[in-house]
Amino acid sequence: MTLGAPDSLDIYFENSAAFTVTAPARALATYPAQPLRSGYARFQERLEGKAALVEAPVGSGRVILFGFRPQFRGQTHGTFKLLFNAGSVGGP
Repeated sequence: MTLGAPDSLDIYFENSAAFTVTAPARALATYPAQPLRSGYARFQERLEGKAALVEAPVGSGRVILFGFRPQFRGQTHGTFKLLFNAGSVGGP
């Protein structure tokens, strides 16, 4: 799922989700201790360590949960790969 994505990337976050993950689901990406790169953020400490991208098995398939908008106005080029990888069958 994260194949080809860098170890760290910037995302667009506005009124988005942060997940607490339990097995058998797994967090594919998490928010860092200092998530703000630009702009303004209230309560950013609530994001620390929470999942931003989750893969959860459902029956014989899987569900990919994005806690952010990977396609926001076509400007978040760094997250396009995550969006495109979500459609791959049996991807990493």
